[in-house]
Amino acid sequence: LAGPFLEALLAVDKTLIRQVKLFDVYTGDKVQKGEKSLAIRVTLQADDRTLKETETQQLTEQIIQQAKELFGAIQR
Repeated sequence: LAGPFLEALLAVDKTLIRQVKLFDVYTGDKVQKGEKSLAIRVTLQADDRTLKETETQQLTEQIIQQAKELFGAIQR
């Protein structure tokens, strides 16, 4: 179901994105019929340093953009 979606997000930066995990799928009345709300957890980590806030913000923006461009995702 969400495999290609999660893989596409991981592909944004395989050196700093350690894991992308789906932890909830919602299909109730708060989303349009035929759509799903996916909740994901992204783990960011560098082997050699502590990531700066600007790095994590930039990666987050890139992940969101990837989801929008490839899957038409909407951030809630």
